[in-house]
Amino acid sequence: KPSRHSDDDEERSLANWIRVLRMRRPDMFAALVTKVPEVSSWGIGSSRTRRTFEERCTQLQEWVHKRPAQKPSTRSEDDEERSLAHWIGKLKRKRPDSFAALITKVPEVSNWDRSSLRTQRSFEVRCTQLQEWVQKHPSSKPSRSADDDEEVSLAEWIGYLKSRA
Repeated sequence: KPSRHSDDDEERSLANWIRVLRMRRPDMFAALVTKVPEVSSWGIGSSRTRRTFEERCTQLQEWVHKRPAQKPSTRSEDDEERSLAHWIGKLKRKRPDSFAALITKVPEVSNWDRSSLRTQRSFEVRCTQLQEWVQKHPSSKPSRSADDDEEVSLAEWIGYLKSRA
């Protein structure tokens, strides 16, 4: 199996190409597996299917039920645990709204670290704070240069959300 960490440039290039095909062009990856059947024995591709958010939440709920005092680790030898840990991390970094929804569906996630509590607050509670602020100041929007800490905080949060859209 070609490795992305190889010292050989050609091997590294091939590994990256296969990875891109698998992730971005599943139709071409399927054709590759058909033409080069050995690819299927490398443990990539056809056995991996993209799961919906709901399916991943259910998978995490089942995992947490079996190991209530544990948090999935990215360093685990167990493929499922490692996959869940990477998925949670990706949600935290790239999809804070989905991460907040995950916390609603799997509340144990909020106990794993402080940042998950901040993420939940930054989407559910922050919306409420923004609504209250707008009711008090109907003709303006929060400004980063305001003297009020709450207004500055809300303006920065809005800017963050805009940058992620």
